Amino acid sequence: MNDLAMKRVGAFIIDYVILCFFAGMAGTLGMIAVADRWMQEPSRYFIWFMLAPFICSILLMGIWFFILDICGKLDPGKRLMKIELLSGGQKFTFGMALMHSVLKTIFCCIWPISFTYYLLKHEMIYDKLLKISVSSQAEK
Repeated sequence: MNDLAMKRVGAFIIDYVILCFFAGMAGTLGMIAVADRWMQEPSRYFIWFMLAPFICSILLMGIWFFILDICGKLDPGKRLMKIELLSGGQKFTFGMALMHSVLKTIFCCIWPISFTYYLLKHEMIYDKLLKISVSSQAEK
């Protein structure tokens, strides 16, 4: 695996650890929001009690990825690994950031498939679909 590919994995792991912390908090808040109703009618609200953490985490993940994509300089993993994502040699537009965030969120939900593909092809599935390239940032 080349240096850029390893940096991409490192950036993903850094961002994923941070995201998991916040997703855990969002999931817990989702469970708390549903808990009162669940305690009153457990059989009726059980499914919502179980789905609340998942739904809150997925929504947070999509918003998190979008904010990092559109603002560019906020992404801790990419900043620490000194890499950037480009679409056609340019920074992301609003539409590209939105599409990238949606696809990244979907493929993070099926991460074993995404990670296996990355190990075999050295690129993310959503990067291939959107024709996104990874480049090293120049030292500043």
